Amino acid sequence: MKNYKQYFILYTLLLNCFIGFSIKAKASHVMNAQHTIRSINFTQDTVTKKNVLNRIKKVAAKQFEVKAETLTLKTSFVKDFKADDLDMVELVMAFEEEFKIKIPDNQLETLTTVQKAYDYITKVMKVKK
Repeated sequence: MKNYKQYFILYTLLLNCFIGFSIKAKASHVMNAQHTIRSINFTQDTVTKKNVLNRIKKVAAKQFEVKAETLTLKTSFVKDFKADDLDMVELVMAFEEEFKIKIPDNQLETLTTVQKAYDYITKVMKVKK
């Protein structure tokens, strides 16, 4: 009877190990598949000038709590929305986060309109089309 108990315990341990490895392998496979899908989507989502402009408007609209459709290239953050220095810092930080770029502090004073932000970001990101 002791032999039977030992074999049963050994069998149970091996089965648990096998199941554990199987679950980890499946989880790893799923993670790699999702990573591949994200990579494919990223490469297919090419950055265009129109895309950049829409994203700039979306970020600015969220920052100043207005509708993105109301923003034009001539919209001035300072004149039209009475943005102070803190507002501009927050806006530039939002642009950095949205476009995954770094905007130097000395550019803060120059990005006063949608047009200037658009020109700067398309230049930094080297958007051609």
